[in-house]
Amino acid sequence: MFGHDGRIVTKVYQWAGTYYYFDPNTYLRVDNDYRQSQWGDWYMFGPDGRIVTRLKEWYGSYYYFDPNTYLRVDNDYRQSQWGDWYLFGGDGRVLSGLQKWAGSYYYFDPSTYLKVT
Repeated sequence: MFGHDGRIVTKVYQWAGTYYYFDPNTYLRVDNDYRQSQWGDWYMFGPDGRIVTRLKEWYGSYYYFDPNTYLRVDNDYRQSQWGDWYLFGGDGRVLSGLQKWAGSYYYFDPSTYLKVT
């Protein structure tokens, strides 16, 4: 990818209505990886290189990336792109089993990660 000034771009770069990450060593687009930007924040990039939003499976777990900031969500209860709600822990991973949230305890199914009522 070449920038507006004709030079090759690296790290996070906005193009065609989204953001991509280009490796500073190889200059290649990064797919399916979680990378640190030039600003210090971390972002997830999907199989087509585009920045990821909402629920994403990665390395055997699920994570949620805020659609406005693109940042990973930690310690929050969020609605996925399919309408289901999931609880995410301090490391961003979806939680299951008995969990304390907003002053109460809830149980989340270990297979579906959905709250059991």
